Amino acid sequence: MYWKTGVSTLLVMISFLAVAKSPYSNLSYALREQQIITDLRAHCHLAQDIPDDRIKQVFLNSADNHDAIVSAADALKKKNQAGYHQHIEQVSCPKIAMFAPAKP
Repeated sequence: MYWKTGVSTLLVMISFLAVAKSPYSNLSYALREQQIITDLRAHCHLAQDIPDDRIKQVFLNSADNHDAIVSAADALKKKNQAGYHQHIEQVSCPKIAMFAPAKP
């Protein structure tokens, strides 16, 4: 009986820790994502009226840039600023027409 109670308590504690860590992880991810979008916007001289979601979609769907952006995100997560900036500089800017709203 005590064994079941102990296991249940342990599972609840593990679940709580996972949930408690989740908001911090989500916030960290969102801040890194926003920094990457901001830096891509500056690197490619993109207008402020282009939605962040569209920038994210265009760059992540670009076969030419996918690896550089994923590497930049990894470097940023590891707090490697030099590596991060190096990967951002490797990104080739798509034509501005690519940022037009997607057609339904």
